Amino acid sequence: MVTTSATKARAEFADLLNKVIYNHQPVIIKRHGKPCAAIVPINTQESIEKLYEYVGIDSVLKTLEDERNGIEPYSFEEVMRHLGLEGYKAEPEEK
Repeated sequence: MVTTSATKARAEFADLLNKVIYNHQPVIIKRHGKPCAAIVPINTQESIEKLYEYVGIDSVLKTLEDERNGIEPYSFEEVMRHLGLEGYKAEPEEK
C-alpha cells in the first residue's frame, strides 16, 4: 500500500491514480502525519457500498478497520466470509 502526504499527493496525483487503476494499489493520504483519506480501486469502493447494504454499519467499520491493519485489502468474498456471510449471493441469479 502506498502512503503519501497531501502535498505530495496533490503534486503527483496522476501517478498515484495510475497506481490505483493499473496496480490495484490503494493510496493512503496523510495530513500532518496522520492518515486522513484514501484513493481506492473502484471495485473496493463498490464492495464497501455493497457491505453497507447487507450488514450493519458497525460491522462494516470494524471489518474495514481490520483491513487497514492487514497487508492486502480484502476481496468482497473475503469480507463476506469475515462477517459470517459466506455464500450469500450479492446479486440475484438470472433465470
